Amino acid sequence: MFTIGQTFSYDELVRDEIIHEFARLSGDYNRLHTDQEYASRTIFKQPIAHGMLSASYLSALLGTKIVDTSTHYVVYLEQSLKFVRPLKVNDEIHIRAVITEWEPDTSTLRLQTTISNQYDKKVVEGDAVIKVLPLV
Repeated sequence: MFTIGQTFSYDELVRDEIIHEFARLSGDYNRLHTDQEYASRTIFKQPIAHGMLSASYLSALLGTKIVDTSTHYVVYLEQSLKFVRPLKVNDEIHIRAVITEWEPDTSTLRLQTTISNQYDKKVVEGDAVIKVLPLV
């Protein structure tokens, strides 16, 4: 069903509205993410996206792009994350996962996960473990 090296990906645009909606949903109104004037006084000079917003792009990839969701579903078991550089408004990002291990007996996949920006610079990297199961 799966092969080592198999790759899954999609692209996304980081929009200001998404950052504000993530703040509303998560309750994380850290001004570094939501206040232009405040963020302009930081090393970033502008608001940056929440780290966990970037992690949600990985969740979307693993939950919707790995299997045919009309016949299978994915359970997210583990994720390591290293935030290499910040996501900023209007960044065009490439979200990618590559299978590094496939255990058919347990229906478990280990994947190397990355998010890169429009300059092909890594923004987030890590490893994920998911279980792939058939609908009943």
